[in-house]
Amino acid sequence: MIATLPEGETFTTSANVALIAQLRDTLSEIDGVESVASVVPELNPLTDQPLTPQAITGTPDEVIAEALNQNRVADLLVPRMVNTHCSS
Repeated sequence: MIATLPEGETFTTSANVALIAQLRDTLSEIDGVESVASVVPELNPLTDQPLTPQAITGTPDEVIAEALNQNRVADLLVPRMVNTHCSS
């Protein structure tokens, strides 16, 4: 599955990373889905607390961008996206 954003938007804002977490959680709730790989982990690696979309939304964009810069998987977040629908 590929998640995209409108042109000009990036995944380096807390609001857009929260959308990834929301998608991760939504997919995890589907019957038959055993696991979901995501650039956003289920647990905060520093606190071991759930990393929810709400927690991410409250995080400053600068902190999100820095965390993504340290995550090799984040390189998969293509900066030029054209729409907000998901396709598989």
